[in-house]
Amino acid sequence: MESNVHKNVRVIASFLGIIQGLTYTILSLICIILYNKQLMYLKTSNYIDSIGVLLYNVYLGEDMSSFRNQSLTPSVFAGFVWVHFILHLIWTGSSLKIAAKSNPKLDKHMKFWSKITWVVCFWDFITVVVAGADYSKCLKEASRSIEIQASCANAILPVLIIAGKGFVLWVVNAGFALTLHRLSQQPQPVGRIVVGSPAPYAHQPEYPAVQPQYPVSQSQYPVSQHQYPVSQPQDPVSQSQYPVAQPNVYSPGAPEPVASATLQNARKNQFDYPVHIPEPDYQYNRQESSAPRRY
Repeated sequence: MESNVHKNVRVIASFLGIIQGLTYTILSLICIILYNKQLMYLKTSNYIDSIGVLLYNVYLGEDMSSFRNQSLTPSVFAGFVWVHFILHLIWTGSSLKIAAKSNPKLDKHMKFWSKITWVVCFWDFITVVVAGADYSKCLKEASRSIEIQASCANAILPVLIIAGKGFVLWVVNAGFALTLHRLSQQPQPVGRIVVGSPAPYAHQPEYPAVQPQYPVSQSQYPVSQHQYPVSQPQDPVSQSQYPVAQPNVYSPGAPEPVASATLQNARKNQFDYPVHIPEPDYQYNRQESSAPRRY
């Protein structure tokens, strides 16, 4: 699953993207409306109103330069504002995408968010460079007129700071873009479910049954006659080697069957002894034992 640190980084990045994107989208839209609708009369009752009048005259009023060699004239500034409007609108939508809890394409949206953030930071940098060049030109012309001094301090300098997002948020946005780009390229751990992505093994149970460590199956430990044959005697007794004499069964008048040569040799070897051993006379011994003894 997604770690808490990565989740917090993603949530903070999306929150900052939504807030900044909406803010700069609204500011860009106001500038576009004011540029297309020329105001004839502006009141300057206080200092805040005077700042608004100076901003309008330098960047949104008639297409003319307020000082020599001005780069961000009202027409050029309107083009910059249109680009800011489109980029920040896309940035807001991308921030909403990565803020969603259930997002099957979270890695792709994080990668896109990092890319659009880099583009926004790059365009902010270009705007700051051009506005900074105008500010240095304005300071050179400030000695000639008090109005030019007021334009440098109250018109160009605020635009310079707003375009750079206070310079602190610009660095923060660049850091979050780099971090989320690295997070989107990290491989997902095997067997884990990432927040915002479908489960890779949804068909398998979350806690599978524990299998025995040493399974015993017929396929693993087969017992067959080929693997474990029954031991045979070393000296097998067969009819061909040790034939057994068959009983002499024959019909009357038929010639007596002749035994085989092997059987004849076996009978000869069984009763042919070199020394004749007489059998004991059991009847004689019985008679001797029955006669009474005389003393």
